[in-house]
Amino acid sequence: MHSPENSDKDRRGGEPPASPPASSPPPAAVRRRRRKKKGRKQGGMFIDIVDQAFVHQMMISVWRESEAVLDASSSLEDGLRRLREVGDFGDRGRFAPIWQKNWEEALGEIREADSPPERLEAVRGAVVKSIDEENEARFEAGLPPVIDGQEGQDFIDYTLDRIIEDASGEIEDDLEDEPDEI
Repeated sequence: MHSPENSDKDRRGGEPPASPPASSPPPAAVRRRRRKKKGRKQGGMFIDIVDQAFVHQMMISVWRESEAVLDASSSLEDGLRRLREVGDFGDRGRFAPIWQKNWEEALGEIREADSPPERLEAVRGAVVKSIDEENEARFEAGLPPVIDGQEGQDFIDYTLDRIIEDASGEIEDDLEDEPDEI
């Protein structure tokens, strides 16, 4: 006779699967939990990449400006004096002292640097340290991180616009390459 206990056996041609222990969740629940974790992790990776790109963009911007000042100066000492003057970081608002302190340290490294890549490394250190310290101070004050401010949002908007432009150009190229169907 066909009983519910034998239905698995009859359909599969063997013994029914052993029941999982009562304490473990059903397989579907385990898969759902894995998907959720994977999704959160991927979303976090995107934010990490955006943060890194934002810091990199800030670093390159500060480095280019400092190289332009040094190139336009008659001597290294004159260039360092001018860099100290332009390094007030007034646009950082109440967090300017953090940037000024780290910039002053970077100027000492720039003085010792023999080449633009060495100066870039000094600027990189100052920018990364300043952003980290500003984010920490913002957290303590209950404020959002730098990337969530207007400058960070402008960077994200610009970057997304570029990605969309590139993607739409590729789509247009693909459409042009396809033969017309009538």
